[in-house]
Amino acid sequence: MAERRGARRKTPAPGSRFRPKEMLERAAAAARAGEPGEAIRLYRAVLARLPRHAGAKKALKKLERRATPDMQADIDRAVALVGAGRLAEARPLAEKLLRRAPGEAGLYNLHGIILSGLGETEAGRAAFRTALALQPDMAEALANLGAAELALGRPEAARAALEKAVRLGPRDAKAWNSLAQARAATGDPEGGLEAADRALALAPDYANAMNTRASILRAIGEALPAIRQLEKAHALAPDDSDILVNLGQCHADIAMTEEAVRWFEKALPFRPQDAELNHVLGVNYGHLARLEEGRALMEKAISLDPDKPEYHRDWGQITRLAPEDPRVRAWQQRFEAPDASEDEIIHLGFALAKVWREAGEPEKEFSVLARANAARRRQITHSSADLATRFARIREILTPDWIARTGREGAGEKLVFVVGLNRSGTTLVETMLSNHPEIFGAGEQAHIDSHATRALDALADWTRDDAEGFARSYLDLIGYVSHGWQGIVIDKLPANFAWIGLIHALFPKARIIHMERDPRDVVLSNWRAYFTADAHPWAYDLGEFPEFYAAYRTHMNHWHRTLQGVVENVRYEELVRDPAPVMQRLLARLDLPWDDAVLSPEGSRRAVQTASFTQVREKIHARSVGGWKRYRAHLAPLLEGLSERGLLPEPPDEAEAR
Repeated sequence: MAERRGARRKTPAPGSRFRPKEMLERAAAAARAGEPGEAIRLYRAVLARLPRHAGAKKALKKLERRATPDMQADIDRAVALVGAGRLAEARPLAEKLLRRAPGEAGLYNLHGIILSGLGETEAGRAAFRTALALQPDMAEALANLGAAELALGRPEAARAALEKAVRLGPRDAKAWNSLAQARAATGDPEGGLEAADRALALAPDYANAMNTRASILRAIGEALPAIRQLEKAHALAPDDSDILVNLGQCHADIAMTEEAVRWFEKALPFRPQDAELNHVLGVNYGHLARLEEGRALMEKAISLDPDKPEYHRDWGQITRLAPEDPRVRAWQQRFEAPDASEDEIIHLGFALAKVWREAGEPEKEFSVLARANAARRRQITHSSADLATRFARIREILTPDWIARTGREGAGEKLVFVVGLNRSGTTLVETMLSNHPEIFGAGEQAHIDSHATRALDALADWTRDDAEGFARSYLDLIGYVSHGWQGIVIDKLPANFAWIGLIHALFPKARIIHMERDPRDVVLSNWRAYFTADAHPWAYDLGEFPEFYAAYRTHMNHWHRTLQGVVENVRYEELVRDPAPVMQRLLARLDLPWDDAVLSPEGSRRAVQTASFTQVREKIHARSVGGWKRYRAHLAPLLEGLSERGLLPEPPDEAEAR
């Protein structure tokens, strides 16, 4: 549903100067421009003040012609053609009818449906607005206009039209479904869920409304309820590619890559020329180490939509290119172009940095990274100071008394949480541990972080029942992700370091492993990585990282003091230099026997969705330890900031890192 924006002029407000000649001229111009609704409105405004104006009466009578009985057969045929999906055949018939009855609102609504269905959404929107100019309270046209506004990326305008549509026609399930999408798109997910529920109450087997509801649930971090909703929708509409893709995305969100790939593969035959679907399936093949298949699909996505710079970046992550490769030269040309967009600077910058790094050109690598990171940082509105404030608020609420009051006794003995900074070795230690036959690696599960962040202030008033409900929702997710695994399950979301107190209250017997790494190497590794989430402002600004790192250290020191013995620290440098003793200690902490497989992460066939997905499939090595030294001259803001806060590693650690 769509439209050409009509220049809608307002009639003079009461008390303003009335200029009939000017209004008549505007009415005539609107009629000539194919805007009969606007012309009718203006002629009516003139006649409201000058009821005997002959010219206005004649023009209005001509415009207000309605469909006559002899036109009904053609109207019925046009409607039947639309219902059968034969829109191209319906179009000339509808336009013929409009020439005969230019004042008939219903015909403009029908024309808008046809145009929108043919992909002419702007023209369809114009037709719906003409229908509403002729009949302002036409609920169907309002609903169609709202759907067109949504398709055109105008959610506020869509919501305004749809709210009115459901007031006038409260039993229109499709209007409620569109309103659910508009409310969610305007930052009101709860309102969106309420509208989707109204649609489903009216039409219980409405698969599209189920898909809408699932999309909203997914957006607020409720992946498992979204999946269960989508499974019902899929049973009703097994060939609906939107539902198939949504199922793939939901499973990818909870690190179930094999399942995500299965759903994307089901969708692809229905949308073989969909660039985004080819791309996302290719990326997930890469996470499964199916690199050749991944490259082929990513290359197809690029051929379908070559102007998407993120497609080039992701393809470059699994492809080694020489600097003289024509594709690299093309990236460089766009990256340096005066009219390069922010997205081109970001994505092509990270792609080029990998090329220069593999070519042994640190100066060129750092140059493109500096520009790409600066552009990425501009896209993120919050700051490390905001994160520090949130950490402090968490400590203020989650006191030892709070933990004692809300804590669940004896729970979590099969859970392990691996936490730390991004790029501190969390993926490596999880991959190593998950090679043990009694451990399942669940990847990064954002459930605790996303839900607790939204509920932060409400946590202060939690009861044990609240904690029980939160824990149950998490355990349901883990049971689904692990396929009911009865052994130990690892959740390795690094950001869970913020929620150590909450994790201990929910699962007091869970083991928490905290990865530590030289902050200078952490920064360098993050500086080279692109993160889709906007959660890490410090990763893109060398001067900002020390502020964040100070807040992180303060937070971790607090939990070490408050929950003594709960958190097991592991030094990345020790793990990669001499992994056996570290792994023996961790397995002993987990009450598990030794297994040599934990020393061979390169043998793992499990999916890896993080930025480390290529590195963890290598044999354990210490090549990245002390890697920051090659960039010492470029890291001055970082080194100065760490030094000022007393956060540079002590000399013995420096000696270790050499």
